Amino acid sequence: MNTNFEYYRVFCQVAKYHSMTLAAQTLNISQPAVSKSIHHLETVLGCILFQRNKNGVHLTAEGQELYRYAAHAYELLARGEERVRSMRELSSGSLCIGTSDMLMHFFLLPYLRKFHNLYPNIKIHLVTGNSPQTTAALREGRIDVGIVASPVEKDGLTAVPICCIYDIFVASKSFSQLYGKNVTLQELVRFPLICCSPGTTSRQFLDSFFLQHNIVLHPEFELASTDMIVPFAESGLGVGVVLRTLAADSLQRGTLFEVQTCDRMPTRKICAITQQDTQPSCAAQSFMEGLTASGALAKPPAFL
Repeated sequence: MNTNFEYYRVFCQVAKYHSMTLAAQTLNISQPAVSKSIHHLETVLGCILFQRNKNGVHLTAEGQELYRYAAHAYELLARGEERVRSMRELSSGSLCIGTSDMLMHFFLLPYLRKFHNLYPNIKIHLVTGNSPQTTAALREGRIDVGIVASPVEKDGLTAVPICCIYDIFVASKSFSQLYGKNVTLQELVRFPLICCSPGTTSRQFLDSFFLQHNIVLHPEFELASTDMIVPFAESGLGVGVVLRTLAADSLQRGTLFEVQTCDRMPTRKICAITQQDTQPSCAAQSFMEGLTASGALAKPPAFL
């Protein structure tokens, strides 16, 4: 089809109102412009579309046949425009977020609640998994935004830091000889260690940290779920490596204490990740803006 759809839009309005004047007023264009559009269509199609008389204009047989299709197409496009407009205004649409259960519970939930209160008609879908799984889901287009802990694989991705997180060593009274001391990493690895299983971002970070001090890590326990590190440490099975937020209650109750080391682990960050070559939806952009507008990086939430 080589004809500008605008001509068909004019055609539908003339057919609807049986008047070029009313069609021009509805479309907010001049009557000569309406006449020119109809003439162009008639020239292209090689037939007369309207019969003109003192009572206005009426469709010919050919015009009626064209109107059957053009009106349907025009209605679909109008509905499409309205859907896009509502998505832009966040009165409809969807948002798919990928993150881990831990980050969902300890970080993301308040932001989700605020976003839902502001835009209740946006349907939110959650895909949970560890950070590498979330990154893979983003690359495959299964999620719009990923919320992950650093380090982040940035190849083809945009990572926006949101707030800081802190990894610490914790132990129970079974390891009281470590209490109140600054121990070296070489001394620490003589004790059984409890940490995440290989393949997770937290484990990659931990292995890299120890390798920087010429130590190859051989933990006693490698757990698939970070939620289990604290119970294992409380049971006296070893020294746990965990985010401070996960051990906060145990540290407050005194069932665990923080093991101080001469070499502290670097601060990590929670980041929102998106694909570089894909334009985020309006819902995804608004959600990202809500995360970054809080200034969370400068003032981390108290629970982190």
